[in-house]
Amino acid sequence: MTPEILRAELDGDRDEFIVLGYQTTLGLINNADIACDGVVDLPSKSLYDCVLIGAGVTVVDEYIFLFEAIINLLHKQAPSAKICFNTGPFDSVDVV
Repeated sequence: MTPEILRAELDGDRDEFIVLGYQTTLGLINNADIACDGVVDLPSKSLYDCVLIGAGVTVVDEYIFLFEAIINLLHKQAPSAKICFNTGPFDSVDVV
């Protein structure tokens, strides 16, 4: 899967959430730096009912510390949000 295909799939998921009536924000991680693309600021900008963490973070063994940092960030900045995980860019809506 290329970055362009992945981005198109993620944008499609976002659009489907919007059609279903969910207010949706897409935060992207380009590498193991959670500060990129404003991910660190996402939970503090709005009240989220649910945060989905994608398989690109959860199934790659090398990203275990990144995954831990994201969970701790969410626990601190969005303590009431439910957290869910997809298995790829094709089941996000079902997971939420």
